[in-house]
This record gives sequence, structure tokens and C-alpha cells, in this order.
Amino acid sequence: FVSIIHISKDKVQYLQSEGLIDFFIQRDNIGYDFAAWKEGLNQVTIYQYDSVTLMNDTCFGPLWNLEDYYSQFDSDVNVDFWGMTNHLETKIDSVVVPEHLQSYFMVFKKRILQSQAFVGFWSSVSELTNIQDVIKLYESQLTKILLSEGYSYKCVLDTSICCKTLENSNVTLEYPEVILKNNVPFIKIKSFTEYPDRIYSLLHLIRMKTKYPVELIERHLRQ
Repeated sequence: FVSIIHISKDKVQYLQSEGLIDFFIQRDNIGYDFAAWKEGLNQVTIYQYDSVTLMNDTCFGPLWNLEDYYSQFDSDVNVDFWGMTNHLETKIDSVVVPEHLQSYFMVFKKRILQSQAFVGFWSSVSELTNIQDVIKLYESQLTKILLSEGYSYKCVLDTSICCKTLENSNVTLEYPEVILKNNVPFIKIKSFTEYPDRIYSLLHLIRMKTKYPVELIERHLRQ
């Protein structure tokens, strides 16, 4: 567990005693999530695992039990890595950003964990200071690198199939109703905070479709 928020030693020990975490890393928010993940991955021998999940704290959820999602993709021999959503090819500052698996939730199977492409990618990650550079150089390129090595990916919501009319949109932020309709189990915090006029309708939809305790969302938004 990697955190940029200070957590007391007592709380870390509690999390470990409950079996919720093994290692804890306290760090400054330098390099964003990719630099944090790199530091976390360096703490373990990743190739010993059947799969590794990387996720950040930009979402509420899970709205539904994750076991079904893991069962679906773990049993699919045509899937080497997977996640929740992808972003279609777009441009950032005139630079073409290829289609990629969005990095807030990514799962990599054993054959990727054992690959030189995966290990080499993480060794190249540095502590960038601009989030757009992180997207252009790391988030989008990881998918591109793995695809070029012959690996394949799928996601819960493939925007290239369902959302072609929303081209160049970040569906996770701009169209959370589509996220919920397609049973994506995580919903972006910014889909509330950057669009406050739809907070109540979104909360109502979550209440109708899921058993997620919406008071957690309400508490966070009040803070």
C-alpha cells in the first residue's frame, strides 16, 4: 500500500494485523501513480504471482463484487491483461496518444509479469512532474508496448465498441451514466466533483442499481 497521505505507525500496524496490507510505503506525490506503483513493485518478486492488480484512489467502488470480473477474465485464455475501461486514440498538445487501457485499474497475468517488456517498462519509469506527460509516456505507452509484443487485452467497457459517437471523450468522467449502464464497478470521483449539477441524479442512479453505501460518497463530497 503506497500513500502520499501521512499514516501513523499504529494505523499501519493495524492494517497489517488485519491482513489488509503486507508492505506500506509513505512517499511524496512525485511522479504520480506510475512512480508510486514502480516503488511498490520493487518491494515484491512480481513473477511469483498469478496476476498483479494496480489501482489508484481516483474512484469510488467497487459498486459490484469484483469476484465475477476476475473469474471472467482469468478464465479467458485470449486475455493477457485487462481493466475497466479504455480510451480511444486522441491528441494531447498535438501529440497523438494511442488507444490504451485506462490506468486507474489494471490487471496483468503471469505471462506478462515474466516478460522482459513489462520489466523493462517499469525500469524506464521516472518521476515526472506533469500529469499529461505521465499519460503520454506511461499510461498510453504501456498498452502500446504490450500489444506490440503480441499480448492482448480486454476491458469491462470497450469504448471502441459502445461509444464511437463519444470519440475523444473521457467516458469515465463525462458520461458516468454509461459507466453504470455497462456495470463498470468503479466510478470516478471527478465525475461528481467536476460536474456538481449531476451529483444528486448520479447518487440516485447508484442507489437504484447497486448496494454500494452512497453515504461514503456523500461524506467525501462534503469534505
